[in-house]
Amino acid sequence: MNIFRGKIKIGEKGFVERINKSQTSVEGVFVAGDVFDYEYRQAVTAAGSGAQAAIDAIRFIETQGS
Repeated sequence: MNIFRGKIKIGEKGFVERINKSQTSVEGVFVAGDVFDYEYRQAVTAAGSGAQAAIDAIRFIETQGS
């Protein structure tokens, strides 16, 4: 997770923290899979959370206007 240090909030366990669903501490930056999921860390979980992050990102972009 060193690639993210100093850019977005990293929790005590060394994983990216989610603020709301898949949103990170940086507006418009979303997280999915193994970078936040220290408990399950599985491909299926990562795929599901990736889809969630994509939907959250689309909703965010739609609220930004032209």
